[in-house]
Amino acid sequence: MYYSEYEHLIEMPDEIANDIEFLTDINGTIEAEVYKRLTSHINDYNRDMKRFKDSQVEIERLKAIINQSAREAKIKQETVKKDAFSEGKKSVLGGFEKGCTAWVVRSRFEQEICPKCHGDKTLTVKHEGSEMTVPCVVCKNNGSLTKWIYEAKQGVVEGFKYSIYGNGNPNIELDIKVEGERSSNMFQTFFSTKELCEAHIKNMRK
Repeated sequence: MYYSEYEHLIEMPDEIANDIEFLTDINGTIEAEVYKRLTSHINDYNRDMKRFKDSQVEIERLKAIINQSAREAKIKQETVKKDAFSEGKKSVLGGFEKGCTAWVVRSRFEQEICPKCHGDKTLTVKHEGSEMTVPCVVCKNNGSLTKWIYEAKQGVVEGFKYSIYGNGNPNIELDIKVEGERSSNMFQTFFSTKELCEAHIKNMRK
């Protein structure tokens, strides 16, 4: 028969059976170790991913805090700049600012009767027994004199103009609305008190 000559192989020798059992045990051990390591790596990965996600959340939280702090710092900086500019501008303008009171010199003229000809425009001159009429030398034949009146007037500062002359000196003008006047005007000479303004007028008359 065809199989008769291989019948002695049907029963497995003990050596081979032992080897197969050993290999089976080794294979099981390897599979268990591989499973253990894979499980450990998966757990490490999941733990790292959780840490990563937690760190991302923390990073976003810190970013929000930083951005908020930056916004607040910018607002504070702008406020400080604005206050410093206002104080600097006020200092440059001699303490004046929009809305405050200022005193200025306003002038007007009045006509008064000539004290020499008393409004007659002429004078009678006697010379060597004769009389002659000549134009009044004081009012120049007008009969009156123009008298300038200088007054201290109160007003409110509505704005300012700051410029630099070619020689480097500053030029400061205040836009002041004087009481009783329809519109504001630019003034280069202005005072903080009425007393200072009147003292200036006295010096003008000298």
